Amino acid sequence: MLTVGAGGAGTEHLGDVSHRVLPVAPEEILEMLGELRMSPVLGGTRGRPMIDYASVVKLASALARHVVEDPSIVEL
Repeated sequence: MLTVGAGGAGTEHLGDVSHRVLPVAPEEILEMLGELRMSPVLGGTRGRPMIDYASVVKLASALARHVVEDPSIVEL
């Protein structure tokens, strides 16, 4: 299972997360980010830059692939 969230209070207290069963395609990870209630903030707001979506997707894809390939990983 891959779970993404914006982090902080939004994730912990509001449950602002998106889940997918592994394996996941990079396009699915991008879709997951868009499902977050915090997604407008990730796109940049009030002069803050948007997140580097390509890097986030690349990292999440690599982690998910590693978990799929190594069944000894229970949680990461």
